[in-house]
Amino acid sequence: MELSSLFKKSKLFLGNQATESNLLSIENKVILKDGDILSFATHAFTDKTNFSSEHGLVLTPPESLTFENDGLLTTSEISELNLNSELVILSACNTSSEENRYAEGY
Repeated sequence: MELSSLFKKSKLFLGNQATESNLLSIENKVILKDGDILSFATHAFTDKTNFSSEHGLVLTPPESLTFENDGLLTTSEISELNLNSELVILSACNTSSEENRYAEGY
């Protein structure tokens, strides 16, 4: 919350707001597209954690899991987003994992 206070305009997703479906809603896709800086402070996972065959971020899980809303924002889902951000900050476990040292931008 302190980070968001440094900016004149910010959108903060906490707890039950930090869901995959909320983040990927039409309204919030516009926020993601227009944001200069995106910051994620959450858990991360790698393909070795058995959540998925991909890497990604763990969001607040939904009450009912669906294919589109499983609480995991995978690298393939992230790659489909229209992001114009100058900077994306990942503050999560595994984001600087030894196995990702050659994956620039991960």
